[in-house]
Amino acid sequence: SATVADRDGATALTSAAIGGLETGSPEWHLLVTYLEDVLDCCESLPGDLQACLSQYRELDARCHASVADLERLAASSNSSESSAAVGVSVQRAVARLQELGEEKMRLAGLMIACDNARCAIEWFHFRCVKLTSEPKGKWYCPDFFDRLRIGSRLCRVALAELAATFLLVSLCLSASANCLVSRHSSSSSGGGAEDASVLMATIGSGLALALAVYASFGVSGGHVNPAVSLALLAVGRMTLLDFLVYQAAQYLGAFAGAGAVYTFYAPMLDAIDGGRRVAFGANGTAGVFVTLPHPSASLSIVLANQLFTSAAFMLAVRAVTDGANANPATGLQPLLVGLSATCLLQCTLPVSGCTLNPARDFAPRLFASLAAGYGLPLLPAVGPRAFWAPLVGPYLGCALGSLVYELCFHRQLKVFGKSAGVNEVADDEAADGRGDGELKKLMMVDRATSKMQISDE
Repeated sequence: SATVADRDGATALTSAAIGGLETGSPEWHLLVTYLEDVLDCCESLPGDLQACLSQYRELDARCHASVADLERLAASSNSSESSAAVGVSVQRAVARLQELGEEKMRLAGLMIACDNARCAIEWFHFRCVKLTSEPKGKWYCPDFFDRLRIGSRLCRVALAELAATFLLVSLCLSASANCLVSRHSSSSSGGGAEDASVLMATIGSGLALALAVYASFGVSGGHVNPAVSLALLAVGRMTLLDFLVYQAAQYLGAFAGAGAVYTFYAPMLDAIDGGRRVAFGANGTAGVFVTLPHPSASLSIVLANQLFTSAAFMLAVRAVTDGANANPATGLQPLLVGLSATCLLQCTLPVSGCTLNPARDFAPRLFASLAAGYGLPLLPAVGPRAFWAPLVGPYLGCALGSLVYELCFHRQLKVFGKSAGVNEVADDEAADGRGDGELKKLMMVDRATSKMQISDE
């Protein structure tokens, strides 16, 4: 707008264009239309913007005058005038141009250039991008960061689940490695050290889960657990395609997390087992990567314990994320999930190892067997240490816990109301003269509403 000609010049150009219409050239028709639009735009501008345009034209005229002075000084530099006098005049002309430029910037408002070479806009007003001062270093416009967002939803959730599961497993295994190293480096071998290591492992794993869920909650829902994804699939809250994508990302992230922990702790494991990668026993180090049940526990006890703890964990997850129930603040939900895991780990860890997450056990177990040198001892098919027990138990337990919560809690909240129990609603039905037919209608409406919510999700 600052380069638009003044009204008199535009009017004269319009008159010339109208005169050229007699030639019948289509270019003249386009020129007339363009100039009429420009004039209409200038006339419809508010008074303050028209004043800005006038000031811009005045500043442009002064800039042209200063440039003409510089050209005159450049031409006179070859004459008899002293070079010192010419230099002073040039400095004054440059200073005037700088002042005029600053005046233009003040008039238009402070602007900043995007450091992205391919930016379509390039220059932005401070107020348009919510800046109050010039940032230090490189600055990129909001459009640049919007382009970094992955377009495919499945790719976004897969990346989030992979990264969050990597974070979870690497931190959980690091907590286990710290416990192992501290037990072997401690001078005392009493029960106190063992109790402290168990407490350290449970708290570390619970906080790691909360951190991983916080990181991925807004992108993928913060599953970071293949059993949780299966539980949501079982109640119709995930599609089969989403479930498969989540599974692949979670196991890949867990495998990579095991590799990272092994890289960090390999020298300390060598100091314990002498580099022979002993799986079990006094100098065994496989407990860093796999969950180990109590030596006296049978396979049936291990499976039952895995089933119970996983079901309780999934019930807690559904409870703290159910908006129709207590509905804690969204920012507290990942923390409550982590605290629930800490509670279950503290209560049942010595019995079965309390996996809760099949990716946390199976992927590191596979890495330790194939890449870390532990071999087949970590893949037994029978006995309480059977590799499939911490894999199958959490899957079945989480699916069971989700179904129990759906039938015993979530559905009851939706059918009978959030604050009323079955007996209270039945009494209200009788008092109002309504029978079982009304209850059946209410349940049919609830089923239809649930289907609509699932399809929306």
